[in-house]
Amino acid sequence: MVYCSNCGNELKEGDKFCSSCGESPALGSTGSNKRSGPQIVVNVQKNPGVAAVLGILLGLVGIFGIGQIYAGRFLRGLVFLFLGWVFIAILFFVGISAAVVTDSFFILSLAFLLPLLFYIWQAYDAYKLSKKFNKITLETGRTPW
Repeated sequence: MVYCSNCGNELKEGDKFCSSCGESPALGSTGSNKRSGPQIVVNVQKNPGVAAVLGILLGLVGIFGIGQIYAGRFLRGLVFLFLGWVFIAILFFVGISAAVVTDSFFILSLAFLLPLLFYIWQAYDAYKLSKKFNKITLETGRTPW
């Protein structure tokens, strides 16, 4: 086990900064490179569960991509929002045409399946993005994007 020489927090192998005090293990272990004065360390973490729940709950009402925006990927969230609306529009128009045409169960079920798969995927993607954000932040000491 490796511990931070500045605060005593347990460090994971490969961490470049302490998740508690922000001190670099290389700098903290020698003692000669310590910075003087107060240190302000901002530990920004994104909760993957919150990202997934945002994707699930707001996706139910047609607002896709909020989990991606929460994880710091604004443009990706906007793309997901746009794609979600496109899938909803396709579902609407296919549903109307299926009501007119008989024997269109396959087309109607496909029209329901695609938005459902997108809905699940966008929530999972938000979860993964938050975990990646946290991993990179802990390894480098700064936000990844």
